[in-house]
Amino acid sequence: MFKELNFREINCVCSSAQLMRKELSYIHYGCIANMHSVSCDNMHHNYIDEIFVKIPMLINDNNGLQGNSELGRKIREKRRV
Repeated sequence: MFKELNFREINCVCSSAQLMRKELSYIHYGCIANMHSVSCDNMHHNYIDEIFVKIPMLINDNNGLQGNSELGRKIREKRRV
């Protein structure tokens, strides 16, 4: 969508634990985002899980954990519980 609509820049606001995975995801799709982290009282993400589980999943998933990604779907389902 970012490329199709020819946006000039993209800003991503997320928790600090998500920062690296989100940036890698944008790079996967050919975008360099302006990254902004914010603190939050109830984080759904933690640094260890992001570094050792989610980032390796992202790197190995051809769909970047988005769209038709089976791994991405499983992650989102688990988060809903």
